[in-house]
Amino acid sequence: MDGLWPSLARRFRVWTGMMVPDAMRATALQVLGQMAAELELTPTELLHRLDHDRDVRQALLDAIGLGTTWFYREIAGINALVEQLARITPRGQRVTLWSAGCSSGEEPYTIAMALAEAGLGGHILATDLNRRALRRGFDGIYSDRSVERLPAGWRSRYIEPHGPKTVRVAEHIRRMVTFELHNFRSEQRPPTGWGHFDAVICRNVLIYFERQDALRLIERLVGACQRGGYLLLSAVERPLYWMSDLATDSDAAELIQVGTSASSKSHRDPRAPAATDSGRLRVRPGASHERSAATARATSTTAHTATSARVVADLLARADAAERTGALSDALLLLDEATTYDPLSAPAHLARGLLYKRLGRTEDAVAAYRSACFLAPQTWMAPYQLALCLEELHDAKGAESGYRHALSVLDGGGGSGLLCLREASEALAATVADVCRKRLELVRAPGADDLRSTEERAARVRKGE
Repeated sequence: MDGLWPSLARRFRVWTGMMVPDAMRATALQVLGQMAAELELTPTELLHRLDHDRDVRQALLDAIGLGTTWFYREIAGINALVEQLARITPRGQRVTLWSAGCSSGEEPYTIAMALAEAGLGGHILATDLNRRALRRGFDGIYSDRSVERLPAGWRSRYIEPHGPKTVRVAEHIRRMVTFELHNFRSEQRPPTGWGHFDAVICRNVLIYFERQDALRLIERLVGACQRGGYLLLSAVERPLYWMSDLATDSDAAELIQVGTSASSKSHRDPRAPAATDSGRLRVRPGASHERSAATARATSTTAHTATSARVVADLLARADAAERTGALSDALLLLDEATTYDPLSAPAHLARGLLYKRLGRTEDAVAAYRSACFLAPQTWMAPYQLALCLEELHDAKGAESGYRHALSVLDGGGGSGLLCLREASEALAATVADVCRKRLELVRAPGADDLRSTEERAARVRKGE
């Protein structure tokens, strides 16, 4: 069954645009085997049927599932959004939001509760490509443990007992959310009947897409916002917006204020107030803003960035020292602290990926390396290590992409991206470039599309042949 994984993962990307995580391999293959048995087919026969049978394909997508979410997740961004909407929305007017990639509904319900806390009426479109997850969200029934992260006041106002060890989201909150099936790959716009939104929330979804696909999705999400609306991404995904043609500057604000097209990026919504002292809101200054205000903001941002860099560098140095003495758990805690303190620090994500790899946690390493690649695409260590891990996980296509990325940076004279042991790593650059070229020859060898030969080559690479 493991030999079917590259083919299934490749098809999954064609159907959804997403790279199915290797951590889902065992589950996906088990589901494939069960469905094949029920249909009296071999797994290989079922794979071919999935290419043209949309109903069976959707059933497989429903059974596999990708979403990992929880109530009150990354609440700072939601609070920043709701706070801003409360400032600019006239009394009695409802706001309309889109939670894209909502999984089983915990995020849109958290948003609905936050709106209710702020006294705002709202209507939230919650979409996902998994019907099982959407049905669970529509029912609003969860384990009692899943709501423990919610503040006590929220639980008393918005959560009701339901059954043994289960609770249900209160009806007035459920009425604020509409769940609909939506596939980013096949549907260019939100579901029919929905216009432009006051805000679009799409967090921890774009990380499953290749960068160019993710950039195209950013444009579509921005296009779904009304002029002067807001886009809320995760900290790791925000740099994708800065890479797009829509951005004119970069900062670490929680919110991005957008227009409905690239031509409107200098437009300022008259409803929107000036930037707040909290720094959580990204507002593009109009031409009438005084130069002194812009200079003050730039100075403040530079000082904050310098402070963050020093704190992260110190944490990484301490983690490196702990790792040298064999205190790997302590090192991981320090790296976790670094990425929490500055989620946009590529060196912190890279260092954590290297430690995860040392600990044998390959899937976790892959996630960390992907973050580092997004945040610092001009460095070579993260894509190189990502490619090694993907090859170990039999993802030949992903490995090839990683090696190409690393090699292009190396050929251009780019750095490793490491803060600790930088000099030693840079001395390896020529060797790593040679390794990348050799690996590319292997993953592109004749028969690369054949599942068995892909696994055999991966085994040879691991043995150094």
